Amino acid sequence: MNIQPAESLDTLLQSLSHEKILIHGSGFSQLIAQYIYNKFLVTGVNASLALWPDYEILEQKTTAKFDSIWIISKSGRSSSALNWLKALENKNINIVCFTGDYQSPLATQANTAFIIHDPQKYDDDIYWSNPFFGYCILGFEHLLKLWFNQKTKGA
Repeated sequence: MNIQPAESLDTLLQSLSHEKILIHGSGFSQLIAQYIYNKFLVTGVNASLALWPDYEILEQKTTAKFDSIWIISKSGRSSSALNWLKALENKNINIVCFTGDYQSPLATQANTAFIIHDPQKYDDDIYWSNPFFGYCILGFEHLLKLWFNQKTKGA
C-alpha cells in the first residue's frame, strides 16, 4: 500500500477521533465500505455509510454535514466514484480513497489516496481472481494499527 501524498497520513490519523466521516463504495467496493464502516463503529469513529451512487440526493435529504468522505473504488474511475467527485467539487470536504490506480481521477483529486496493489487493473468487471479487495482490508487494518499506536503515544 502506498499513500499519496505521504505527508497527509498524520493529519488523517489525528482526524479520526473527531471528524464525522461518510464512507461510500458501490459494486464489490461496497463490501470494503461496509467493513470500514463496521470497524469504525466498534472503534468509536463517528462514521456513516452510503451505498447508493448519488451524493447529491444524500446532501439534499439530510442535514448531516461530513468532514470527510471516504470512497472505495478499484479503478478510481467508476461512474459512481466520478459522480461523487463531481458532486463534492468546491464543497471543502476532505476526500480519502482506496483505489488500485494512482493515476485515476479519484486518486489525483483525493486529499489522501491509499493506493492498493491491483494485479488485474483492467478487469473492471472483476471477472478474474484478484486480491485487491483483500489488500484493501489489510491496508485499512494497518491504518487502524497506526491510529491506535498514535492514540497510545498521545495518552
